[in-house]
Amino acid sequence: MRVILGLSLLLVSSQTLGQAILPGFDSQTLPRNDDDSTDLVSLGFTVNFFGINRSTVYVNNNGNLTFDQPLFEFTPFDLTATSRQIIAPFFADVDTSEAGQPVTYGTGTFAGRPAFGVNYIDVDYFVSSPEHNNRNSFQVILVDRSDVQVGAFDIVFNYDQIQWETGEASGSDANGRGGASARVGYSNGSGDAGTFFELVGSAVNGAFLDGGPNALVGNRLNSGVNGRYIFQARDGTVIAPNLFNEADGQWVNADPDFQGAGEGLTFDFFPSLELLFVAWFTYPLEAITPAQPGGVVDVGEPGQRWLTAQLDVVDNIAVGPVFSTAGGAFDAPRTDVQRSVQVGEMTIELNSCDSGNVTYNLFNGEITRTFEIIPFEKRVNPNVVCN
Repeated sequence: MRVILGLSLLLVSSQTLGQAILPGFDSQTLPRNDDDSTDLVSLGFTVNFFGINRSTVYVNNNGNLTFDQPLFEFTPFDLTATSRQIIAPFFADVDTSEAGQPVTYGTGTFAGRPAFGVNYIDVDYFVSSPEHNNRNSFQVILVDRSDVQVGAFDIVFNYDQIQWETGEASGSDANGRGGASARVGYSNGSGDAGTFFELVGSAVNGAFLDGGPNALVGNRLNSGVNGRYIFQARDGTVIAPNLFNEADGQWVNADPDFQGAGEGLTFDFFPSLELLFVAWFTYPLEAITPAQPGGVVDVGEPGQRWLTAQLDVVDNIAVGPVFSTAGGAFDAPRTDVQRSVQVGEMTIELNSCDSGNVTYNLFNGEITRTFEIIPFEKRVNPNVVCN
């Protein structure tokens, strides 16, 4: 029994919820509880999860499914270093004992295929209280894809509202924020490369919350629906998403009112090398200093408007050096000798197939800046949808 005293209220402004969660999957109910689990439940089909065929699963109250045994742990642990076989749409301290709705589960269909789903709709956090008015609504669906191959399946995470990230026993404040924040992903428990994955934003305070930098309701993966993330399991392996695989091309500053010289980046990703080449052009003049008399920017040759970067990619984050190349700039005087000089460091983090953040540090820290980027196509047509 865990007891934590003290309560304050979080006032949540009215907002439109997401549309990712699907109806159904509610024929069974996990009775109201704190940290409990079901017995083994039938999926209605067989899945090949990293070489082991599974047809049953434990539904755990704290936002996850496990294959090996029930999980009563309420503080989310690192999914990249666990020995547990787990699929976690939102591993955190869900408490349905006193308020919100209990967890439901059952069979149904997804896109015409047999499926098993679990609903965490309007769920509260520890310590559960009717006075809480910030709740979470999310869903996990396992979809039979034996039409593709025996044992193949899809994992679908759906999110409509995420307004808390932690229980108070995991270090949150009374509003369910801060502390050991939620983790999203999966693992087969072996620790072997390629057998685990955590979504960017896991364990980062505020990241997954509505309006956060990695808001679960505002992003998507392998889907045209905001708040929906789809992972494919084929040949006994879950295909870990790398957003850079689909990111080649032009990206621009997301701010429509950006008043600099214009800012864009061209990506060219080499998966076998896990290397991203970036051509960074027309960066804002006021951000690149020191300037010489007359306003000439002191980066490479006078008038140069191009920098390049070669970044190492791990998951959906690319990090590496930024170079200025003299002798090849479009509007700079020609030189007889081309040379590249490192002038800083850059980090690019993709949050979805159509959003990301760039942070750069130039001149030994004299210039540091972060800005949001979107594909050029989305600047031209804000309604364009990527998959």
